[in-house]
Amino acid sequence: MKMYSLRRLSLLIPFVLFSCEQTSPDEENVLPKNTEPEALFEETSLKLTSEANNPGGLPQEILSKYRDRADYSISDEFNGSSLNRNKWGYRTKNNASIWGTNGYVKMANQNNTKFVSIKGSWGQKKGSGISAKKASHYGFHILRWRTIGISPDKRTPWHPSVWTSATNFASGQDARSIQTNGKFTEIDFTEYWHNPIWHSQTITWENGKKTGTQIMRPNRNDFPNGSWQVHGLEYHPNYFQLWKKNGNTWSKIGTRIPINNKPNSKTNINKEFAKAGYWILSNKYHWENIKRVYDGNPPLNTFKLSDSWLHVDYFRFYPLK
Repeated sequence: MKMYSLRRLSLLIPFVLFSCEQTSPDEENVLPKNTEPEALFEETSLKLTSEANNPGGLPQEILSKYRDRADYSISDEFNGSSLNRNKWGYRTKNNASIWGTNGYVKMANQNNTKFVSIKGSWGQKKGSGISAKKASHYGFHILRWRTIGISPDKRTPWHPSVWTSATNFASGQDARSIQTNGKFTEIDFTEYWHNPIWHSQTITWENGKKTGTQIMRPNRNDFPNGSWQVHGLEYHPNYFQLWKKNGNTWSKIGTRIPINNKPNSKTNINKEFAKAGYWILSNKYHWENIKRVYDGNPPLNTFKLSDSWLHVDYFRFYPLK
């Protein structure tokens, strides 16, 4: 019996090794075929349950402010074979024709990293996005993300972003909204712009009009195209603070935005505007907006007109204690 088992195992081993080298259909659908592997992947460790549920991933100086476990009614490791429809809807409301179809959102597994891939198709002139079904408020957020298909020396018609709104822009039974009494703060955790640059900011809205844009991180061209980056966002009752993680070390970046009793301004948020919101992960087709703003200037040859992807490895939310 033992000899038979060993012989059977020896026959299986080559098959297993061969199978592990194959490219899955999902991998072919979430990345451009001509992209160099070293531009797509970095060496990553498997996500451990202890890391996902332990604030060892949070900055040491704020551990006393936030709960020691992520709230998984909001958080998502994106490790499943399909999108968790208990947590997410598809962004389809308002200009649904440019938001693509559910097929533009795929789950991928590459180099031991599982993630959600949100595609923008230049050929179809459509983007895509997913919208949270549950609103969240104060807490510490961790985002591991990257973009694919955006050149550092070319403008782009795409607008990948992770942000909040008072409505989740989903349709039908997935649609959600909160009562804000006309006052709300939009959080642009990360927002890529066509120049190409990306920034982080908050925008205070009152009855549909902006009352201030507060810059946490000004426009920079060091966006993570092809490489994973980890950013943190602290939404405290008294302030917003952006963080960045390099290895196991967190550091504050950008400008702290205070929340207090003062009027909204470029550097301040009135506490009446500090509401809960729905997180939206999207890769918007932004070309028509660009054309309206610039009317053909800058010229077309300064743009890279191709497909793009927003990849999110995980999104974690640690509520305020």
